[in-house]
Amino acid sequence: MRMYDIIAKKRDGGTLTRAEIAFAVNGYVDGSVPDYQMSALLMAIYLRGMTDAETAELTDVMAHSGDMVDLSAIQGIKADKHSTGGVGDKTTLVIAPIVAACGVKIAKMSGRGLGHTGGTIDKMESVPGTRTSLTQEEFFKQVNEIGISVIGQSGKIAVADKKLYALRDVTATVGCIPLIASSIMSKKLAAGSDAILLDVTMGSGAFMKNLDEAVELARRLKPDLVIMDVKMPKMDGITAAGIITGQHIAPVLLLTAYSQQDVVERANSSGVMAYLVKPVREEQLFGTMQVAIARFKEYQKMDSELAGLRESLETRKLLDRAKGILMAAHGFTEDEAYSKMRQYSMNRRITLKELAEAVIASAEKKK
Repeated sequence: MRMYDIIAKKRDGGTLTRAEIAFAVNGYVDGSVPDYQMSALLMAIYLRGMTDAETAELTDVMAHSGDMVDLSAIQGIKADKHSTGGVGDKTTLVIAPIVAACGVKIAKMSGRGLGHTGGTIDKMESVPGTRTSLTQEEFFKQVNEIGISVIGQSGKIAVADKKLYALRDVTATVGCIPLIASSIMSKKLAAGSDAILLDVTMGSGAFMKNLDEAVELARRLKPDLVIMDVKMPKMDGITAAGIITGQHIAPVLLLTAYSQQDVVERANSSGVMAYLVKPVREEQLFGTMQVAIARFKEYQKMDSELAGLRESLETRKLLDRAKGILMAAHGFTEDEAYSKMRQYSMNRRITLKELAEAVIASAEKKK
């Protein structure tokens, strides 16, 4: 296997295998793949994109390129948070202590800035005396004692991401959704948290410039729940929720300062699973989140049943047509035609639908 061939394959729009992705990533980590070749591959990915399967494989390879952290030494539910970044993004510095004060253990590994933005660790290190590099023992001790610790990415965790992170920053390949998604999730999978909050920022100062890009990132990350405000730049949250639920990405919980009937009706018609009127109280939030997730699961089940029904009806039409062809050609009764088809499909290990399609295609050729 050669790095040259992998670059050329992605340049031409091909789909990389796990072996090819692992060869490139692990080779870059151990030094056998030079910067200029990895830069070429990153640009090819930036221009050509990656399938969901490729993104998943890249994420897994990057996560296992270093140590996989076991957080079992920390008591309680361990939560992490990651933002896709943007100018002035200081969400972690505000929200993490609040969540920790509510009893959730925040064991967070933060990143540095990409492109024109500053990362959480960069902001923290601007305060004299702040130390963002802790040993594992110090990290565990701090979380157990005060409920929160925010540290920089360890050199032994998701090693590939740390190197690729820096390379993307200087090769104009930052704003690539598959690379963003794999970077986020590889760190989080390696860090071993029980729950992850993903803050997808959107706008002129963020990497996600518009709603389409933000929705695509959400689709790649496959969250359990999307929480958004009804007031958003360029497009309101109800319209955005309609796109997210229309693509079956995740349940949407809408936050709004408005309780007028027309807002409620628009939210319901857009597929919003639940909504809360601000200011939101803690006892309302968790119950509403559970309702939204449960309703979405019911929605998925109904959608799956409907798809199965459509498939069943389509198969029935094909079978009836194929039986008619066999009855006319060989003088079979309807039961005999069906029995012959079932026996043939079992012997050849193909579905009845596939056999019916073959019978119909053969009859069409003879016309």
